[in-house]
Amino acid sequence: MHSNRPLACLALSLAFVAQFLNAQSNTNMPDHREWGKEVAGYELSISTVKTNYVSGEPVNLKISIKNVGTNSVIIAETYPASIYDASVTLANKTVLEPSLDLKKMRESSGSLSQQTCNPGGEAVSQLDYQLDKVYDLSRSGVYKVFLTRELLDTCGYNMRVPSIALGISPLKSAPPVKLVKVVSNVIEITVKPQPLHNN
Repeated sequence: MHSNRPLACLALSLAFVAQFLNAQSNTNMPDHREWGKEVAGYELSISTVKTNYVSGEPVNLKISIKNVGTNSVIIAETYPASIYDASVTLANKTVLEPSLDLKKMRESSGSLSQQTCNPGGEAVSQLDYQLDKVYDLSRSGVYKVFLTRELLDTCGYNMRVPSIALGISPLKSAPPVKLVKVVSNVIEITVKPQPLHNN
């Protein structure tokens, strides 16, 4: 009776090769995201899976941060609405106010997780920002949206200490923490009324 171990090893090896080639392919894929203006080595991007929505449909923003500086940085992550300020404007110049108490949310936001973002244009993705949960997007029209976030100014710093990188409880011997405001690209979202159903 012949053992199937050689065939199993071959199949496993082929699976690893396929996974490696797929990862390489994804790495070399062109980046079609739009980015905001570079500030202190950061660029911020938001995007949606589509531009046209029906009133009441969930609108999720995909958030990415790119490190175009020269130092590695640690990016904090928690509930997006508690760390990102959104600007939402209807085409008629009506500025929307958040329907949630963001100040209270920020005071009671959960624990932070951390992502290391290396220099040279590496980008990290943050949690999705469900915009319709924070702003009333039920009215028909074209909405212009962008996000801002305060991040640590990494110029001249080697961001190896998480407490410094996160901007919380800096060490007494550490240089003073300076925050910079990073602004994303602007996107447009069109919301249409729900279709009428004939009885």
